[in-house]
Amino acid sequence: MTDATEARQGGVHALAGLAGALIYILVVNVGGSPVAWSTAAYYWLGWPLMCVVIWVITNKNPRRSWRWPVSMMLGQVFASILYGNGAMIPIAVIFVTVLSIPQFLIANWVSKKQLSESQTENL
Repeated sequence: MTDATEARQGGVHALAGLAGALIYILVVNVGGSPVAWSTAAYYWLGWPLMCVVIWVITNKNPRRSWRWPVSMMLGQVFASILYGNGAMIPIAVIFVTVLSIPQFLIANWVSKKQLSESQTENL
């Protein structure tokens, strides 16, 4: 991997993490609870937004796509810590991991689709 590619990948990680943190903060403010996943807004607002962000990121960066939902998860965990939930880090990691299953599924689906299309174009 070249230095430019590594730098680009780092930017993608940062983008996914920042998106996770910002969506968490948005949900906390809309839902009125310091724990985003304890509100309905996480499911009707946060999940769809995170899935769209993962779709866009994976569409542009299909290789090893599992990394983008992981970065987004970490962004949510760090945002949770910022909201004073530092004592709940283990629970936050477990909850966010389970609740990120849709993002992992979308990243996997988009990645497979993109990679198969690029292989077809190269024939």
